[in-house]
Amino acid sequence: MFDQIVNQTLDTFNGINGLFVGEARFDLPPESEKALLNLVNYNLKPQTMTVLNLDFYQPSENYSPPSINDTIPRTGIIRAIFVDSVNGFQVPYDIRFRYLARAREEGINPYFFSSVEWKDVVVDSVQRVSY
Repeated sequence: MFDQIVNQTLDTFNGINGLFVGEARFDLPPESEKALLNLVNYNLKPQTMTVLNLDFYQPSENYSPPSINDTIPRTGIIRAIFVDSVNGFQVPYDIRFRYLARAREEGINPYFFSSVEWKDVVVDSVQRVSY
């Protein structure tokens, strides 16, 4: 049973035309980490999630930032290591999903957001991977 998530990144794509938007790092608050753990452990699919410190460190020429005024349709791939701290297992997973992104506060840096909400989450696949 996994009980922790580490080294999470996000590949983001435009939800309308599929163009690559960028790669980002982010932090998971406890409720969002629990939602992803429940997804992998029990196949319970979250409908909303919040991520913190979303940092687009590799934006593409198609980059458009999330807004506080409107939701933006996106597709994404969360790449993360799921940890079973009791047994010491660390297993990489890719989670492919669709969602609506909205910044929760205006930032001065167009590539960094302290809080972003993902609404209407639809999980397309959860796959254990080998890197």
